[in-house]
Amino acid sequence: MTPRQLGDAIGGLYCEGMGSLAALLSTDDPAALTTAAEGLKADLITRFVAFGHQRQALEADERGAVDMATQFALRRVDMAAFQAMTAACNTYRGSHSALSNLLASFNVLHQYAAFELLAQQLPDEAARLGVG
Repeated sequence: MTPRQLGDAIGGLYCEGMGSLAALLSTDDPAALTTAAEGLKADLITRFVAFGHQRQALEADERGAVDMATQFALRRVDMAAFQAMTAACNTYRGSHSALSNLLASFNVLHQYAAFELLAQQLPDEAARLGVG
């Protein structure tokens, strides 16, 4: 996979994940939504980390090309899905703050494919995954 293809794949996975999350938001049961979102997030993290290992094996300039392609691909996110996530975060913020935080965490899941960024932004997660 070329650096550009890897970046496209990372961005595509982010877009796919946001679409999958938006589909889960139709439930009115916060407990069921929490369980489903936790499962989706775990699956996405596993997949992003696998991409991260591929990215980490590249030279610095190639990693830059991956990052550029990723940023471009992230712009293709379905804005309706992104807005649904944002609205759900706002809805649950007062009554179910842990759920609101869980949903908001989907916004930065692509960082799991860039280990140095993950180590800066979410050092506990990088340590947990052994990539920081």
